[in-house]
Amino acid sequence: MKAGLRVLSIRSLVVGLVLAACQPSTASVTIRHPGERAMVYGYLDVSVRAVVADPRSVEVWVDDGARTRGPWLRIDTRTLDEGMHVVFTRSGRHRDRIDFTVSHAVPRPTRGTVNVYGDSLTSQVIGGVGTDTTLDAPAFGLPAATRVRAMAGVVARDFLGVASGEAADGRAEVLVVALGTNDAMKDGWDRRDSRTFQKLIGIPSPETCVALLLPGYGATLPRSVKDDIDAARSTLRTIADRAPGVVAVDSWQREIDADAAVVRPSDQIHLNDEEGFGALVVARTARARANERAVESCRGSVGKSDASVPLIGWLRAER
Repeated sequence: MKAGLRVLSIRSLVVGLVLAACQPSTASVTIRHPGERAMVYGYLDVSVRAVVADPRSVEVWVDDGARTRGPWLRIDTRTLDEGMHVVFTRSGRHRDRIDFTVSHAVPRPTRGTVNVYGDSLTSQVIGGVGTDTTLDAPAFGLPAATRVRAMAGVVARDFLGVASGEAADGRAEVLVVALGTNDAMKDGWDRRDSRTFQKLIGIPSPETCVALLLPGYGATLPRSVKDDIDAARSTLRTIADRAPGVVAVDSWQREIDADAAVVRPSDQIHLNDEEGFGALVVARTARARANERAVESCRGSVGKSDASVPLIGWLRAER
């Protein structure tokens, strides 16, 4: 049997170990990503696929570092020296490896590029349960060629590897981060969530304008949940106030305040898809306006950075 290792969009190493009980390993290792470049920047997500073997028996490590047991590892390559490094995986006598090159330099963003990272609300307005698409024409309040990545249930930490790969590819001049609701609701908002958002906005080029589209909610949401989302909203505003090139945009809450019917009556969070197609169209239109204001908030900010306050340096000081 054979096994493959891939770098997906530069950031995601998927190691396939085919582990036969009575046969020696014949695993092959390949690397695939846009442009066939083995350079990585920021966060590198390693996912090991173990066939037959118990995933808990898998070990993953970098160079001569500590071994992590389990089929997944996130590597902050900024803690490594620039140059060649190796990811190793092992389960019993079966093992694989891949070489990669670390760079700490991020290219200038390509002019006119826009990215959106979102959760189920973004998926609802785009029209898919899981969304990874590039718009052919202006739509949903977003310009043509916008790349949208969104899925139900995701949180900010799910985008660290994605953002690293796209920054290395020169994306984007404008980044809309439409996250925070799940971060607040899953286990409450705390300092870990704040640190994760700081890491996320610290990945793109200092010339990228990051628009934090703040989470919103309807009036009848339970008070305990409101408190967590309000904590998220307050923290994200503070992050935006302190970080050059980052803006907080409250356009979605304003849409909800103007028309309470744009959110589901049952949960006061999602777009209203419970009262017929017409209600959903109204809700999607409202969310599109919120998206448009997020992108517009970066106009005049793109291409500018404060050289006296390096963003990466500020984030490291906050850790």
